[in-house]
Amino acid sequence: MGLPKVAGWFGSLGVPSTLGYIVAYLELLGGIALIIGIGTRYVAAGYEMDIAYLLVAIYLVFGGEPGYSVDSALTRGKTRRA
Repeated sequence: MGLPKVAGWFGSLGVPSTLGYIVAYLELLGGIALIIGIGTRYVAAGYEMDIAYLLVAIYLVFGGEPGYSVDSALTRGKTRRA
């Protein structure tokens, strides 16, 4: 997307667009801090939701569809081909 577009998106939300640059650099520095191991507890708190989304996505890709989903209702009784 690029930093200017992120800043524009922040501006469209009614937040000062310069905050988009600040957030981007804080995320970069936070990622570096996690790799190095500086302030891990504080930095990891901001990444908690991203990791949760990643784990849910991995589960949905490899775990199959749950029995109560629309996909399973539409494909019930049909065999899948890989």
